[in-house]
Amino acid sequence: MHGDGVDLVVCGHEHHYERSHPLRGRQANETLTPIPAATATEVIDTTKGTVHMVIGGGGTSLPSNKLFFDPPACRVITAVGPPDAAGKRPPVYVREDAPWLAVRNVAHAYGFAAFHLDPGTRPGGCTTINVTYYDVVGKEGELAPFESFVLRRPRRD
Repeated sequence: MHGDGVDLVVCGHEHHYERSHPLRGRQANETLTPIPAATATEVIDTTKGTVHMVIGGGGTSLPSNKLFFDPPACRVITAVGPPDAAGKRPPVYVREDAPWLAVRNVAHAYGFAAFHLDPGTRPGGCTTINVTYYDVVGKEGELAPFESFVLRRPRRD
């Protein structure tokens, strides 16, 4: 962690892969839409913002990569409705554009990410995280790189 914030947030739950641009701040709207601070997708300066990755390609019978909106958008829960007969409160959704989205994997639902951290070797140099996301393709679990990118920031020493 740096004074500017976190470089990378990794989460799962959804059964697909997607990645945001570096984000800093949020819009003053109902959904608090994250604001992209930069749009580079191969080498990302994380002093500008935090990159978020959804890595949910570990396996499921119901992958979610076929549920993406085109053009990119998202549904955001903004409230819950009144209880139904079973006492459950249904979510209230708002659909909005996804200007924060950098990359998503529509073609393959299964995969994993590999990370290589280099803290740098000299004062004033850069710390980097090299990330490669691999698709699992074929019946024998063959791998194919989907994307690679680098997160970097100056060392604080």
